[in-house]
Amino acid sequence: HPLLQSSQLSSRIQQRLFRNPFNLISKFIDVMTNTQIQQPQQKNTSKRFLKYALQIICMVALFAALLWYVGLESLYKELVGIKLEYLLVAFLMYFGINVLFALRLQRVLAKDGIKTSFGKTLLAQYAGMLTSDVTPGRSGYMLTPLYLRDQNVPTSKSLSAILGIQTIE
Repeated sequence: HPLLQSSQLSSRIQQRLFRNPFNLISKFIDVMTNTQIQQPQQKNTSKRFLKYALQIICMVALFAALLWYVGLESLYKELVGIKLEYLLVAFLMYFGINVLFALRLQRVLAKDGIKTSFGKTLLAQYAGMLTSDVTPGRSGYMLTPLYLRDQNVPTSKSLSAILGIQTIE
């Protein structure tokens, strides 16, 4: 009977396809990811560019407003009167304290079994310190784990290291 044959045929197809129920799903996922990979990357790139452009515009606007509020003439008078040797000592001390803090952070992470490069740890330390200088309660240090993510440091471990260091301090 033709209907029987078609049902037998359909049952054979179902047996082949549905022998592994994840076969269709994995094929569907493969097809969808291969066709849709191009578009989100382009959107992410344009979103990232727009985000950075907006941040730069806001930063320049805030800096311009600050300079306007302080006054360029009074700022120039104060900058001319700075003793360069004191300014150099201040910069060296700031650099030195950040180097020591980066070494401390690197050592605490190493005790937890996480190896980091000194340069990237120093940059993360600088980012955390600079953001903590302008945030209330020195909460900018909480952003340091975000900057350590590019070294594949788990956020939980880096946050616990930062909080442990801050608690002792």
